Amino acid sequence: MYPKKIFIESSLLFQLGPRLENVEFAHLLEVGQSVKCQPYVSEVSWLEYLRERKRELTKLLDSSLAAQKALDKHGKSIPEFADAFQKTNSYIKNIDLHFRSRAQQRGIEIIPFPKIDIARLLAMCIDCTPPFEEPDSRTKEKGFRDSLIMFSILENIRGRPEDNALIITNDRLLARAFELHAEEFQTRLRIATTFDEATA
Repeated sequence: MYPKKIFIESSLLFQLGPRLENVEFAHLLEVGQSVKCQPYVSEVSWLEYLRERKRELTKLLDSSLAAQKALDKHGKSIPEFADAFQKTNSYIKNIDLHFRSRAQQRGIEIIPFPKIDIARLLAMCIDCTPPFEEPDSRTKEKGFRDSLIMFSILENIRGRPEDNALIITNDRLLARAFELHAEEFQTRLRIATTFDEATA
């Protein structure tokens, strides 16, 4: 009854940082290979991960630019700054290719968006069906991205209970949503909240 597919949700993907690895994840991949288990990430989680990588680099560029301006005022301009900015901006523009290559090296497959019924999403949002939350106000709705992640994964395992899918997320509402919709997609899944729990 080993899982054939492991799906890593955004909250766990963020823990891997810019190296796209940590000790716990490496151990999971090692055990996964021994039982022929494939790791997956939804396109939505992937885009969220890339946004975080871009954000940290942009923040670094902003502080470097401030340092350059301060040095200019001191009459100590450093020409290498301009070259570094150009190279960093070029890297940011191609960051997806860089990290997709890393994901491929680690055996991670990124699954695309499925066709999603917008009317269904709206009904789920209005009814606060998980992963949609009760809104904080009339203008704030939480759960749209999580619902895209959920349906991407459920479509991937639709009618495949033999995959024994394992989903790693520490988002309780999203975990509940998966369990709520699994029967409709004629599949079987389990939830783990950490890489260590998934490995166990």
